[in-house]
Amino acid sequence: MPYGRAWFLRLAIDHRKLTASDALLPFADEVAMSLRDYYRTQPVDRFCGAYQSCSWAMINLFDYARVRHLSDLEAEVADRIAAGFIDVDQRCAPDHECGEFMAVGTNWAALVGRILDRDSYSCWLETFIAANGLPKPLKSHRSDHEHGLNFSRAWGLWDMYQGSGRDDVLKAYLDHFEGGVTPTSNWRGDYRAVGHWVAQFGMFALQPLFGSEAGR
Repeated sequence: MPYGRAWFLRLAIDHRKLTASDALLPFADEVAMSLRDYYRTQPVDRFCGAYQSCSWAMINLFDYARVRHLSDLEAEVADRIAAGFIDVDQRCAPDHECGEFMAVGTNWAALVGRILDRDSYSCWLETFIAANGLPKPLKSHRSDHEHGLNFSRAWGLWDMYQGSGRDDVLKAYLDHFEGGVTPTSNWRGDYRAVGHWVAQFGMFALQPLFGSEAGR
């Protein structure tokens, strides 16, 4: 909590999309309500990363609520996003990600894009990027966890691009994806260190390009 539960909601979303089966939804509904209850008692920290990432949890909780047409849950999560991620100081130092696998700044920006219209989001994102810049792909890694950071940044960068149409954000997405794929030791190395999870992060980063003009 909240990391694994957020992933389960993503699994349920994609499983239903791919199979048209509702088999996972009863359990996923319980998981969604448990995350809702968790954030009713826990403060929202926009700088949390790794397993405690609020932005990652809320991305998946919001998307699940929308897919399931749970309007009350969607509205509640939207209120928490507005209070915790929009009406705040937008500065986000990159040291929040040091040594870890979960993007902080790009997930933050991706989350905000879910509740703002395109024009409002483009204005918000311009200010956010002016305050923080766009991240540069990691070329070396100080920990096993950092092997997944280029990919997890790519998740958010794609959503930022979709919400704004900015070419510089698209380039950052492609650069981060390439930085995650190459060299293959980033994801095909020791199983216990990177092999059991980084490739999954890479597939999630690659997924938006299927059928996308931007991926050609």
